[in-house]
Amino acid sequence: KNKGGILINFGAGFSMYQFLLDKNVTTIEIDKGDILDYKKNKIEKWIEHGELPQRRIEYLPVDFNTSSEDEIIKKIKPLINKRPVFILLEGVLFFLSLAVTNKLFRVFGHLQKTGDVIGSVSYTPDIESTDVYKRLLNYFDSHNDKNDSFNHQTLTHQFYENIDGYELITFKDEFTLLQKYAPQISVNSKYDILNEHLYLLKKI
Repeated sequence: KNKGGILINFGAGFSMYQFLLDKNVTTIEIDKGDILDYKKNKIEKWIEHGELPQRRIEYLPVDFNTSSEDEIIKKIKPLINKRPVFILLEGVLFFLSLAVTNKLFRVFGHLQKTGDVIGSVSYTPDIESTDVYKRLLNYFDSHNDKNDSFNHQTLTHQFYENIDGYELITFKDEFTLLQKYAPQISVNSKYDILNEHLYLLKKI
């Protein structure tokens, strides 16, 4: 819709969405410095060798836990220049505390203008009692070589309904989307998978 807009990928990790978008869309990748350094080095080599197309990508190292709201805003805002902004939060809220999560949504309120959209992915509390979720926690705890602090956060639908300055447009869970887009895959219950929920919020 906004070919000259901006995708801000908070907790970008190794996702590659920028290469699925129009070349006029700028992507701002935000994550810890060591992750971004590795990713930037690989992507620049792949672009140089013609294995990936040219894209406008900015890399911003930010530690969500230790950086203040003002520090994060001051890093990002000069790159926006009044353009439409879509913010993506995928695979990151699980690792954060509620206090840090609330801080990030306050930051988003300063970065976006009316009509801009957030796409957020998280687990709901009902997953915590499932066997598949317990295996996930065991995996992270047993592979945590750096002794990072993981909060294993889940969020209710009400959390998204009550974010100041935003309207919850819609939400879907992966089990429902699986039945719609990949009905050939047999999954008997939403509790048999890591059933994340996907939310779209609009700045009002």
